[in-house]
Amino acid sequence: KINITIVIDGKRVIPVNPHFDEKVIGIDVNSENCLFALSDGKFFMYDKKKLNKILKLLVDIDNLKKENKNYKVGKKKNRKLSAMRRSFKHSIEDIIIDMCKYFKENDYDHAVFENLTNSFGRTFAKKTGVNYNRIVKELHLSSLKDIFKMRCRKYGIMYSTVHPEYTSKMCSKCGCIDDANRVSQKEFKCVNTECGHEANADTDSGVTIRQRVVSTVFRNLLKQDDLLKTYSPLKKSRAEIKAFLVKSFPNSQQSPVSDFVKPPLCLLTNTMVV
Repeated sequence: KINITIVIDGKRVIPVNPHFDEKVIGIDVNSENCLFALSDGKFFMYDKKKLNKILKLLVDIDNLKKENKNYKVGKKKNRKLSAMRRSFKHSIEDIIIDMCKYFKENDYDHAVFENLTNSFGRTFAKKTGVNYNRIVKELHLSSLKDIFKMRCRKYGIMYSTVHPEYTSKMCSKCGCIDDANRVSQKEFKCVNTECGHEANADTDSGVTIRQRVVSTVFRNLLKQDDLLKTYSPLKKSRAEIKAFLVKSFPNSQQSPVSDFVKPPLCLLTNTMVV
């Protein structure tokens, strides 16, 4: 097989949006309920049936190897597995294209992701009994960032990443960080008695991810690309990130309550809450 890449001289438009407003969208990535959950409440689901068929075939192969240490996967089964994987990967790429089209249709020009790691498949893996690294591999979570970045440029959408720490446990309304905020995989309910914010857990994570770029205060955790005007995480430990977030909300019981999508007003300035 020969791959030929043709390079043509031309101009590339670099999308830049210096204003942080409703045109910024936060995206939560996970492996159980959906592939992408947006901060505006929109979900993009992956084909679980296709994934389960791949996982089932892999488990069957594992069992055959346990029964016979000398067992080798035949060409027919290898071709079948490769075809299933190609089909599933193409479906993931189609979802990303559909999401980019959705952004353009709704005037979003800046997408914010978590800085993806290999930790997304843990919950689903516990339920299915499948090694979570295998699920991450089949979902191509480690390469989603690069695939999405490439598609974003074609659609004129800016792309930033933020720290993944506490995006699912931090209340987007008052800033309360508590494990108990996640009632279940799908449900979020803030334990702060003065807040009590309730939402879909994945959507609320998307809102929190969005805030990390929209908020002037939270942007202190990020570094900016001078050319593209996009953001990426500074090297910080988990403890440093939590300390910074807590400092931003020194008293979450009295922090201003925000709109569902927009961040708290206290975070839109360079001043801290006192």
